[in-house]
Amino acid sequence: MPAEKAQSNKANYSFTQPMLYALAGLVVLWLVVAQFAASPQSTNPDQYLGLITLVAIGIERVLEGLWTFVDLTKNSFWPLNITRFIDNFSIELTAHIEPAVNKIDEFINKADETLKDAPEKIDDYKNKLANLKTQLIAMQKLTANAQAVEKARASMVTTLNQLEGQYGKVDPVVAGAQTVVDDLENYIATLKGNPGRKLVCVFFGAYVGLIAAWIFNLDVFLATTGVAAPSMVYLGGWRVAFTGILVGLGAGPTHELIRAIQEFKNSHKAAAA
Repeated sequence: MPAEKAQSNKANYSFTQPMLYALAGLVVLWLVVAQFAASPQSTNPDQYLGLITLVAIGIERVLEGLWTFVDLTKNSFWPLNITRFIDNFSIELTAHIEPAVNKIDEFINKADETLKDAPEKIDDYKNKLANLKTQLIAMQKLTANAQAVEKARASMVTTLNQLEGQYGKVDPVVAGAQTVVDDLENYIATLKGNPGRKLVCVFFGAYVGLIAAWIFNLDVFLATTGVAAPSMVYLGGWRVAFTGILVGLGAGPTHELIRAIQEFKNSHKAAAA
């Protein structure tokens, strides 16, 4: 038990330390951008908003490409020891798959006897069972690609529904395969909700967003209003730094803030009129 606890503490430390370094580096970069970025000037709001949106979407696409690559390479970097989770899951999944496959073999061997009163259905019955068996065996070769796992799970559900609807005598097979389907659903949820992946996305997006905002001199406030407010003239660098963090979070948060600023601007115009 002490050894396991020490190993767990070591694993947590090995992840926490780089996250702290990443956070410190992000704070430094944010301060550098805020201090040295040029103060944006009045510009065409539509073009400026288009550029900010393009950068935000571009960061999202880069992150999608990054995780697609990671999904296809099981043994590559996975935050929060996700590789160990994948290996453990494969062992647990195999423990459920093997009994289900054995049960299918048993039902295939007894097909002639089971459907002796309906011989015309024997071939279809065997084919569906064989298809389910093939799908179950293929599950053992799946990597951590959530989309591939979901596609395989959906295919299995279709086959199970066909079996259940046409042949009531295969309930044990359906139950065994359904256990595997349930395992896959939990697996997909874990892959999509991995907190380490989310943290990496936040840090990576923030770094790229800050650099892009510095290079293109992006200012979401100026882009939305078309002119910098007098009280914000001396905050140009800070506005750029804020915009960098914002676009790093993706197109969704960027659009929400832009809409909120525009609504605030319109409400003030209406009040002034």
